Amino acid sequence: AVSAVASEPAEIPDRPHPRLMFCNPEKLQTLRRRVKDGDLRKEFSGRVQQARRRYVGGALTPEPPFLKPGPERNVAYKNVFVEIRPPLAAMDECALLYLLTGDRELGTEARRRLLHYAAFDPKGSTNVFHNDEPHMTISDLCVRTYDWIWDLLTAEERAAVEKPLVTRIRDAHELLRKTRFRENPCASHTAHELGIVAQGCLAFAPEHPDLRPCYEYAIDTYRRTFPGFGRDDGGWNEGPSYWTWYAQYHLAYLTEIREATGEDILARRA
Repeated sequence: AVSAVASEPAEIPDRPHPRLMFCNPEKLQTLRRRVKDGDLRKEFSGRVQQARRRYVGGALTPEPPFLKPGPERNVAYKNVFVEIRPPLAAMDECALLYLLTGDRELGTEARRRLLHYAAFDPKGSTNVFHNDEPHMTISDLCVRTYDWIWDLLTAEERAAVEKPLVTRIRDAHELLRKTRFRENPCASHTAHELGIVAQGCLAFAPEHPDLRPCYEYAIDTYRRTFPGFGRDDGGWNEGPSYWTWYAQYHLAYLTEIREATGEDILARRA
C-alpha cells in the first residue's frame, strides 16, 4: 500500500555521531563484529590493506580555478571533476573503513583529505552556481566523512569543516528553489542536490537549527514529487544510464533518512 504523506517532516534526532547510515548503535556494533570476526572479515581485511597501499599519503588536488567563458570551458569543466572525484572517493572509502574497523591510519588519512577539500571556498570556483560538479562531490563526500570520523577531529577542526559545508547546503537549497525543482524534478544534477540537502541537514541541523527550512523542503519534495520518472514503467528524460546512477545516490540518501528518523519514504512507492 502507498503510505500516507505526513503533514510535517520527522524531527531530526539530536544524537551522537555517526548520524548518517550507521546511526543505530546496535546495528553498527553488529556490523563491526561481522567485519572483525564474522562473514565480512575477509572482504574488509582486503579493503583495508588495499586502501593503505593506494591512498595513504596520496596527492591532494588544489582548489581549481574559475571556469572561463569560451570554447575551452567544457574541457575545463570536465577536467575539474575528473581530477577531483578520485581523491574524494578515496577519502570516503578511508572514512568508511575507519568507522567499521577502527583502523586509525585510514581514519587519519580521511581526516587529512577532509581538512583539505572542505576548506575550498564554498563561494569560490566550486560553488554550486558556478561549477556544480565539484560542489556535488565535496558536499556529498565531505559531509559523510565528517560524520564518520567525527571523533578524530578537534573542536576547532569540526568548526572549520562545518562552516563551509553548511554554506554549501544552504546554497544547494537556494538552487533548488530558484530553479523550481519541485515543479519540474527532471534534471539529474539538481536532483542530486536534493539528496545533498537532506543528508547535510541530518548531519548538521542539531547544531544549526537554521537548516530546518532546508530539511523541510527536501523531505517534502521527496514525499510529494520525486522521483520524476515515467509512471510504473520507469524512465528518465536524460536516459537510463543517468537514472541508474542517480537511483544509486538517492537510495543511499533515502536509507539515511529512514535510519535517522524512522520514515521510509520508499514505502510510498510500494
